[in-house]
Amino acid sequence: MTIHAMLDLETMGKSPGCVVTHVAIVLFDPPNPTPLKTLHIHLSMTEQVKAGLTIDPSTIKWWLKQSNEAREIFKMDSYPISSLIDYIDSMIDRDTYVWSHATFDIPILNSLLQAFGYRSPINYKKCMDIRTAQELYRIKYKRDAIADKVGIAHRAVDDCKSQINLICKIIGDLKNEHSK
Repeated sequence: MTIHAMLDLETMGKSPGCVVTHVAIVLFDPPNPTPLKTLHIHLSMTEQVKAGLTIDPSTIKWWLKQSNEAREIFKMDSYPISSLIDYIDSMIDRDTYVWSHATFDIPILNSLLQAFGYRSPINYKKCMDIRTAQELYRIKYKRDAIADKVGIAHRAVDDCKSQINLICKIIGDLKNEHSK
């Protein structure tokens, strides 16, 4: 069994070096979207600002326009970066395929880890991009891949589960066509 992980971040900016408010990682085994293990952690924003990470005012304005349910995550207890490292190490190894919006989540996560002196556990050869998978599906089938949305938009763990549904739909359709 090849384990895949879906990574989603909620942040206070759009580029590496910004504060990361929430990290979610959900393990799965495509094309089955059933979560095997889930991590959802709210990180200390104060700790990150003290370490030199930044908050983008336009992102604060963006968050203020999101649903009350999405903003509820800011009321969660926050944890130090060291807790995040322990959780990531328990879920991801150098052989894990890590799905995300690869030009956003992984560079920002790596920047966060580097700011605190940690090395990323994510193997760059195992980074998988959701947008690329979607575009390849469009090219092959001349339509968008449609999958069920889960929970609340911009709640990292729910976004992971929705994105897993999408990737499993794409992988499942490709496997089914190949077996014909």
